[in-house]
Amino acid sequence: MKCYNCNVGLEKAKTNFEYQGVIIPDMPCLKCPKCGEKLFSPEEVRYVRERLAGLLPRIKYTRKISKAGNRPVLYLPENLIKFMNLKVREEVTVYPEGKKRIVIEMT
Repeated sequence: MKCYNCNVGLEKAKTNFEYQGVIIPDMPCLKCPKCGEKLFSPEEVRYVRERLAGLLPRIKYTRKISKAGNRPVLYLPENLIKFMNLKVREEVTVYPEGKKRIVIEMT
C-alpha cells in the first residue's frame, strides 16, 4: 500500500492512537517514511471503539486548558463523567502532586 500524499510505500509501525481525546499507546499502523502520515485498518479502529468503555479506568485523556470569561477552565470528557457518576455542581478536590501532576478526587 502507498501513501496517498507521497506515493511512497507504507511501513508497519506502532503509534499512539487518539479517539475522542483518549490516547491508546502502541497501536499498530501503517506509516509513511517520508511524510509520517499514519493509517489504521478499519478493524483496528472498530476494535478500539467497541472496547473503549471497558478501558476507562486505565486510559488517559488529553485536554487543553480553556478560558471561560477571564478564568482558566478544564473540561472533562463526558464519558469519564458518566463512568465516575459525577453530577454538575458536585464538589471535587483538586490539588497538585509535584510539579507535573494535577489530581482530581471525588469528595
